[in-house]
Amino acid sequence: MAAALALEGAPVLCEDVAALRFSGDTFYIEPGYAQIGLWPDTVETLLGTSDALPRLTPSWEKCFLPLDGEKARFELKERPIGVIYILARRTASDNVPRIEQISPREALLALVQNTYMNWLLDGKQRALEFDFLSTLVTHIPVRRIIPHSDPARIVELCELIVTDAKDHEHSRQSFQAVN
Repeated sequence: MAAALALEGAPVLCEDVAALRFSGDTFYIEPGYAQIGLWPDTVETLLGTSDALPRLTPSWEKCFLPLDGEKARFELKERPIGVIYILARRTASDNVPRIEQISPREALLALVQNTYMNWLLDGKQRALEFDFLSTLVTHIPVRRIIPHSDPARIVELCELIVTDAKDHEHSRQSFQAVN
């Protein structure tokens, strides 16, 4: 998703692991690495040939899309989080791709399941993480993305995400203007 959105012109902060920060009443996402790791079949889907990008290392088939401004660009500054999208399993259903709203409870469970290296946390650190994520899902809307199993429909999914994010931003700004 990150690579597809980047190739459509969206700047990328991070792709796989995201560092979050809470300051005042705003959650921020910190920049990660200026590249996106991709398997050859994904490279072929996005760029037409599996060898269109350099390998991460000569001894491994995984490639990377550099976020150097040539094909895709990297966002250097932290950004406030407006909406969180959680990827669901791909399906061949007729009504996908689609985006669904999920409850804060369901969002919390999904985020807890997807935290990185949580087995290294002791009980106190895990409790702090749980508190942080609980606060996050009560402040930031979380949505589920259900992609189609046909990789050719990735552009359609990108358009859906961009439209949804813009709609969310517009409604958030309208809400703030009223209050």
